[in-house]
Amino acid sequence: MKALVVNNEKGGVGKSTIAVHLAWYFAERGKRVLFLDLDPQSNGTTTLAAHAVGIDAAALFARPVAVPSMASAGIRVLGGSAALRGIVAVDGKLIEQFRSNIKDASRAYDIAVIDTPPTFGVRNLAALIAGQFVLASIDLDDYASRALKRCSSTSSA
Repeated sequence: MKALVVNNEKGGVGKSTIAVHLAWYFAERGKRVLFLDLDPQSNGTTTLAAHAVGIDAAALFARPVAVPSMASAGIRVLGGSAALRGIVAVDGKLIEQFRSNIKDASRAYDIAVIDTPPTFGVRNLAALIAGQFVLASIDLDDYASRALKRCSSTSSA
């Protein structure tokens, strides 16, 4: 299973929208998709509610989780919830448990799409460690454009 992480330290740039569309895209192309919503706002979970398996994504950090397998193409959602707000300490055991659960699920899925929260923390870090690909959505409004210009002029100095 390939794991694609949609991540950015800014809210409102379309992370959840892109993650949901990617899940649909892959499912429509015959893939078995595991959608993990690591954002307590749970927008991806709400959108894909019909595909939820009743397992809270927060459980992936706490204990071994048996993610139900899929025999054919489709989407299975491990939903976001308020419980994710309690996962804040950068702890190697939490990250390793998350990674182990992703690895165990990999036998039953072709791709995992992982939606992350807009503030960087252990959930983002665990997703980035477990993933093979990262998509960072950006919003090129005036403020963001100015910030990019400042960053590029600082790095070339």
